[in-house]
Amino acid sequence: MLAGSQSNNGSLSWSSDDAVWVDLWPTGATGFEYQFEANPNGSHNESSTENAAFAPQWESHGVIRDGGYTVTMAIPLNVLHGARTRTWRAQF
Repeated sequence: MLAGSQSNNGSLSWSSDDAVWVDLWPTGATGFEYQFEANPNGSHNESSTENAAFAPQWESHGVIRDGGYTVTMAIPLNVLHGARTRTWRAQF
């Protein structure tokens, strides 16, 4: 198992072109968009339309196995501004 936020000369160490991500719109069709992305090695990145410097602490882990890989992401929902209990939009 490999943990996230690995770096290579100050940048993410992407070992392949594979990655999984989730896009979240916690205020529905309007408001900020948040994206969390991780690769099979567990390296990750995040972005937000709220702020170009968006860089919350979060975790990702990846496991490479024969025929594929598994990525697990623990996203802290408290970093999403404007979150409400009504309908969210998400894309996986």
